[in-house]
Amino acid sequence: MPDTPLFIDKDVRALLAVVHDASARGRQHRAARSLFDTSLHPRGIKELAEPPAMRIATALVELLGSLERGSPVDRLRALRSVNQEVLHNGSHLFRLNTARVLLEVMKDLLRSEGNDARQAGLARDFIDATSGRPRLIRTLLRRYRLVEMPEAWTQIAYDHRVHDANSTGRKTPTHLIMDAWIKGIRYLGVVYYNHIPIEAAEELLEAGEVMGVEVRVGMDLTVRMRNKRARLMLFPRGFRGKRAYLDHLRKPATQAFMLEGRKVTDRFHAHVLSLVDRFNAVHRPALCASLHLTLPPIDRAAFEDFVGSGQASRLHLAEFIHQALLPHLRGRAREIAGDPAAAEQLAALDALVPEEIKARFLSAAANPDLPDPMQVADDPEAPELLRVDLEGLLDRVRTLPCGIRVVLSPSGLTVAEVLDLLYQGDGRITHLELFNLREHAEGTDPDLEAINRLRRVLNRGNIVELKRIVLDAIHDADAEMAERLRVILADLPSLQRLYSQGERLRSRLGTGSTGRSRVSRGMGMVVLPTLGLRGRREVRREGRMLPLRTTAVLEQRYTPLTKVRVLHGLPRFPLIWRAACSRDTRWTVAPNTTHYMDDETGQGNIAALGGAPEERGNGLIHHAPARRRRSLRALWRLLPGKVQQLSKVGIGFLPAFLTFWLTKDWWLLAWFGAVIWFAITGSRNIIQSVVGGGGVFRSPLLRWNDLVSWGRVADSLLYTGFSVPLLDFLVKYQLLQQTLGVTVTSAPWELYTVMALANGVYISSHNALRGLPPAAIVGNFFRSILSIPVAFALSWALLHGLIWLGLPLEHIEEMLQLGAAVISKAASDTVAGIIEGSADRAQNLSRARADFQEKLQHLTEIHGRLEMLFPEEDVLELLERPKKLVKAVQTESDELFRQATIAALDLMYFWYYQPRAQAVYRRALQRMSPEERLVVLGLQRVLERKRVITEMFLAGLVGRRFEGALGFYLNRADAYLAAVRRLG
Repeated sequence: MPDTPLFIDKDVRALLAVVHDASARGRQHRAARSLFDTSLHPRGIKELAEPPAMRIATALVELLGSLERGSPVDRLRALRSVNQEVLHNGSHLFRLNTARVLLEVMKDLLRSEGNDARQAGLARDFIDATSGRPRLIRTLLRRYRLVEMPEAWTQIAYDHRVHDANSTGRKTPTHLIMDAWIKGIRYLGVVYYNHIPIEAAEELLEAGEVMGVEVRVGMDLTVRMRNKRARLMLFPRGFRGKRAYLDHLRKPATQAFMLEGRKVTDRFHAHVLSLVDRFNAVHRPALCASLHLTLPPIDRAAFEDFVGSGQASRLHLAEFIHQALLPHLRGRAREIAGDPAAAEQLAALDALVPEEIKARFLSAAANPDLPDPMQVADDPEAPELLRVDLEGLLDRVRTLPCGIRVVLSPSGLTVAEVLDLLYQGDGRITHLELFNLREHAEGTDPDLEAINRLRRVLNRGNIVELKRIVLDAIHDADAEMAERLRVILADLPSLQRLYSQGERLRSRLGTGSTGRSRVSRGMGMVVLPTLGLRGRREVRREGRMLPLRTTAVLEQRYTPLTKVRVLHGLPRFPLIWRAACSRDTRWTVAPNTTHYMDDETGQGNIAALGGAPEERGNGLIHHAPARRRRSLRALWRLLPGKVQQLSKVGIGFLPAFLTFWLTKDWWLLAWFGAVIWFAITGSRNIIQSVVGGGGVFRSPLLRWNDLVSWGRVADSLLYTGFSVPLLDFLVKYQLLQQTLGVTVTSAPWELYTVMALANGVYISSHNALRGLPPAAIVGNFFRSILSIPVAFALSWALLHGLIWLGLPLEHIEEMLQLGAAVISKAASDTVAGIIEGSADRAQNLSRARADFQEKLQHLTEIHGRLEMLFPEEDVLELLERPKKLVKAVQTESDELFRQATIAALDLMYFWYYQPRAQAVYRRALQRMSPEERLVVLGLQRVLERKRVITEMFLAGLVGRRFEGALGFYLNRADAYLAAVRRLG
């Protein structure tokens, strides 16, 4: 890739420098990490230290770097920073989906280390995505196989069974939660085997709070059942917040129970280590001989380091063996490449993936002489939890100091065995794992249709259907199980009452994701009706549908608004009621409606959120590569932002200029018609942005061009250029003048009406192409209708103005006919400027109001801490003497003074640099009580302590590039304090 300014602009260079620097050092410098103090608002003072794209990139590099090397504290701090930065992105319509894309693009950028061309393109994508343009965001969502989620974040998206790095998974708890949020998951069940590590649970719950993911943490236990085993998942419940849950885990009774679980884990760990020895002694020599490889023995200590904090499993061992084997497989593949006789051996080398290694060398069938650690038989050293049956285990669970959700996994069980376990459980089994995506992908799932039918019949309490199920099960069972089922048949009313009169037997759906499978999709499922139209269409197009169906219920809650209370006495017609209330929308799943569909009819409405699984092979069989051509889109991505914008303007200008030059005899329009056309559109975009941002009343530090989105201007000019041949040549000349004989003189209303409608259709079409929401598409169509009288008024004013100047009438009519398209365009843009300028103003006010409220909450917390710090002092009086306040606070708490300084600096930055912030500031202070106003204004007087605050900047308050922020503070603090004093 050429290393010239044409292909890599300064923004891309700066972003790549951040990524390379962070990757080289592993962890960020302490001064850089200070930027991620969550007290510093993303749109506050630190914008003068680093631009948003760089901060998001650095924060995510810090997070992903800490996933491997950092502590839970490091990971959680980085996650809070990333969450705060990405959620305060530049998108108004697509805030959450933009945040998801930013995280995914940056992860891809970090994974592409060493591929400069790819990294440059991804850096360009990342910078462009910070604008939140809908079409670009949707393109990137499709690229990364992410489903578009509703911005209201009301989707029912969940996964009731996943694993992190503390069990058999690949990701740390923080990384797992971040990836779940990126996928759009709102409810997540994380499962550990035999016991729950408290530190992992704490990290999971804290990360879930940060990202807004509801997390439930449980343990998977094995229970003895005749000649096989069943699996139960236990999820403690009934807690108010994570503290109560963690306190429960630390209670003696819970610790004693989990100590027994750790013994089971240790027993299985020893079994996995014996598999290492078995593989080295038996399977490794046979494998090397059959494939002509030289593989050294697997080292036990290295394998245990690979497992780390996880729970050693056959899956871990298969991954570790594959990791050691892969270089040898590649070397052997190179040796036999091109030999037709070795094609079969090459296929065998390619197929030796972790799943194949696990099945061939690590399964019980491949190692019959190794005792199964979960079969206790007569082993006196077996842990107690492996000895008890279902009733004994549930009795033990009942002694725990909390409620428990008990989920039965039907994996490997028949419907008769599930029925027997439910009867033994006496109603204490609360859920059935109705579907496991990993087992479904591997083809090992049980008879889910029959098992789900049993669940639904139990919940309905239909004893006739229940009897038929038991009789059918007796018919298919062996003698021992048939005898047990006859006992159930004789006591059928008791079985019927278990769930029909008490708590229903609910379902659970999970993926069993570990982040390692090459067969199954990743974690996450979503109920399709809870997505938007585009999301549903993409899901069906990509073949993500699962054989599951449920009934989703939409609940809408209306809360009356105080400002329209006068409407409450009117009849509750839908339109009136919606105008008088705010609306809260929520989706729920109707009870007892989730079911498995084995008929493959495609009528399911639950889909997988994970993308397509990886290619199963090792990539050793290379197909003839297609001829590689760098597409225009790929080349376009490499161009700097300014070059792209200028190119768009040039592309749009060409058809506009050619249309005027080829069709107009009047020199003014022939040579300058396109310039006038573009000037109308460009001026309108610029003026509406400036006026929306405050106009002449904006801050003196906020330049007019700071308020203009030049990318939006360039897009607007691109599309307006193609409207010239449409409106001027096809509609006005060919259709109206030549075909219908309609001119400005003969029928001005008809001419401007048809042109306005044609313009409205064109604008709505390119709005849809750009991915704007339906409201904007419809609004831009009707804006053209509103422009009809404006166009007529402009035409009338020009007519009479030119008559007043003394021009001949026939020349005036010819000029107006030639310029009719320009007049219609000017009218349309006039209306658009008013409507879109009002929308820009409302958007700026909304954003400033939200940011100001965040900082007010921050100040309120600081005030509360001050009151607690000085219980015998009058804090309000202290606020009027900042020198004494600063001295007192610094004596007691440097951190509190730092927080107050950050809040004041952010508010000062808002005042000078955020559009419409001063108006919001004034209105907010007017609504406050005198005491609240004194607190808000008094706390900001800490800015008078310039020497102390300067030292804080030098110490890294906003990172290493503090010069701009420090200069702004020193130059503007006095004027700012004087301005807010006048407000008080």
